[in-house]
Amino acid sequence: MRSILKQLSCLNSALPVRDPVAKTYKEAIAEAEENGCEPAKLSAMECVGLIVNLLESNPATIIIDALDECDPARRHELLTGLDNIIQQSASLVKVFVSSRDDNDIVCRLNHSPNLFIRASDNSEDIERFIHLEVAQCIKDKRLLSGRVSEGLKSQIIATLAGGAQGM
Repeated sequence: MRSILKQLSCLNSALPVRDPVAKTYKEAIAEAEENGCEPAKLSAMECVGLIVNLLESNPATIIIDALDECDPARRHELLTGLDNIIQQSASLVKVFVSSRDDNDIVCRLNHSPNLFIRASDNSEDIERFIHLEVAQCIKDKRLLSGRVSEGLKSQIIATLAGGAQGM
């Protein structure tokens, strides 16, 4: 949530951090100085509140890539926060999530519009890419100084395609 907040609060590196984030940061710094400690990190729910404030007059699209790589014990917080942002925002908020089919994610997103792409759906594209890249590496002499037999070339392509697993 802090990462999403950061991206939404600094839309352009040439512009200052937007209120209410700047105000919250100044308050946290003042409180930390008063107590002689480091400022506390914002909680997920504090971030949600600030994001909702930022989106009062601005629509947003939030993209979460590889949600399954998020800590399984904590990703429910992220999904709950995204639900709250969607429900509370005065502006349109679109959320796109990519993930493997972990049970908790599938269950949680079951009622959301879903588009499923399986590894087999893009295997032809991956194989075509691998063929082209291997051929180019051989031509440019970046792979074994260009001295690659057809048998070895086929083995390299098969190994790469097998290891790609749809990625």
